[in-house]
Amino acid sequence: MTSTMSSNRSVLVNGGGSLLGSHVVHLLRSRGRRAIVLDEPTDDLAIVQGIVNDNKLDAVIHIGTVCSVVLKACEDTESLCWSAIHHDGNDEICMGLIPRAIDAALRRGPPLVVFGADHPTPDGTIIRDYIDVEDLAAAHLAALDIVETGRTVGPVDLGNGVGHSVLEVMDAVEEVLGC
Repeated sequence: MTSTMSSNRSVLVNGGGSLLGSHVVHLLRSRGRRAIVLDEPTDDLAIVQGIVNDNKLDAVIHIGTVCSVVLKACEDTESLCWSAIHHDGNDEICMGLIPRAIDAALRRGPPLVVFGADHPTPDGTIIRDYIDVEDLAAAHLAALDIVETGRTVGPVDLGNGVGHSVLEVMDAVEEVLGC
């Protein structure tokens, strides 16, 4: 996908210290964007607005534990346009399980430890709709492209709607690798 984002624009990545945030920051910088990183996400509008105003930023990508939101600075005011895009994190994006399961199965990393086997699921482990972190980061930048043209985007579900449990993922990895 080719980005239409102007290379001289600046973005605050609120929650940029997370796994997803680090990928978003890398993509922004690789496209010539200036990225200001707030490691831990904050929902405090006054803090975010202060950082935006003090640094003359054009947009905010908020990467929280529950949702991600892409915002743009309104050109005629010192405020942010908040209703841009929302990714519902109810299915909690888990980006590290599959690579860790592969490394554990191939003995390139430590054994995979499953935490929590008492969830109300068929095998007791949590069920998630997995998505690659780079695809998710690219989706955030695609949303920013749209928002910067003045259009808005409603809720976007980036999953495929089919969840898999931790044990199902581990079994699939072992089956594919022949372990």
